[in-house]
Amino acid sequence: MTITKKRSYGYGNHQEEFKMFLEKEVFPKLASTYRTVNFKTLIGFSPSSVFTLDIFCKQPKLFQAYIAIASGNIIGDGYVKNKNLIDAIESSLAHNSSHNAYLYVVSGGKDLNDHPDIKDNITSFNQRLSPFITNKFKAKAEIIDGEGHTDVLLPGLINAMDFIFPKERWVVDYIDIINTSGNAKENIDLFYNNLSQEYGFTIYPNMNRLYSMNCIKNIGNRLLSQKRITETIELYRYWTQLYPLSSTSHAYLGLALKVAGNKKESIKSYEKAIKIAKQESNPELLTYKKSLEELEQNIKK
Repeated sequence: MTITKKRSYGYGNHQEEFKMFLEKEVFPKLASTYRTVNFKTLIGFSPSSVFTLDIFCKQPKLFQAYIAIASGNIIGDGYVKNKNLIDAIESSLAHNSSHNAYLYVVSGGKDLNDHPDIKDNITSFNQRLSPFITNKFKAKAEIIDGEGHTDVLLPGLINAMDFIFPKERWVVDYIDIINTSGNAKENIDLFYNNLSQEYGFTIYPNMNRLYSMNCIKNIGNRLLSQKRITETIELYRYWTQLYPLSSTSHAYLGLALKVAGNKKESIKSYEKAIKIAKQESNPELLTYKKSLEELEQNIKK
């Protein structure tokens, strides 16, 4: 059961002004200044998590993820006496079936020394919100043992990120994908299209990651070794589309085209790679030039 304290927070009574400031001033400024996606996260710590939970209750679509840290005691308090924020959250969910968000609450285990009600609050939160959990809405509250009130901040954030972006959904093994029947790029596209639809913004694959076999560059090499040349070219063209100013992407496309016997198109790709490599002082410039010279000599023969 939830232990409801016979008190309520004043909440400052300025939540609406702050929300309007974010919505009307901060968000438009960020969107006009930076490349942003429509996935916003609101994080509150201890008393400031009151604002986080208040926004979730009253305007849940303003953010896509809500994180309340060191807040297991706060969810037991409410807008009025004998009511708590768990009541308000449950009511918001019951009256609005279109919730599409992540809601995460955490407290450190050491806080239970001063606030033993946290354990009951966490249990009540999970039990009462479980009927509302769907593919669109996910909620979780937990206690991290051994952590104090401020110490829980970092592990709480790490757990929150793993809750919102779980490794089993985000960590992709490209080798498994290309070994699945069908076209390699289409299989990769399917994985990222599904992930993008789930989170509401476009998510792209890792193209070139240092010391990792699990990126498009090295998966293309694997396809090339398997004589899947057409798929390699398709994958590397996609790389150049996403990173048109990457000399590496054009050079690898040039290599795949060369293996395919398309020397003229390969030359064009290497020429682009060389042009970009000069601008970025890429140490691979001499390698690209040598590859281009060899192609041009072969054409003359």
